[in-house]
Amino acid sequence: MNIDVETLVKQLGKPYQDIYDQGLIPYKTKPTGTISDDISRVEYEARRNIFIFYQ
Repeated sequence: MNIDVETLVKQLGKPYQDIYDQGLIPYKTKPTGTISDDISRVEYEARRNIFIFYQ
């Protein structure tokens, strides 16, 4: 999986859905969590530890 970090960083402050719709977040499953959660979770099939945090 490749992520264009520079472009992703330039999108900070924009709504999550806008960033997702642009294809900058390359996973097939959307994050899970409730509105009261501070952290969103994404399930990956790969065997790598990847942590994505949205506030």
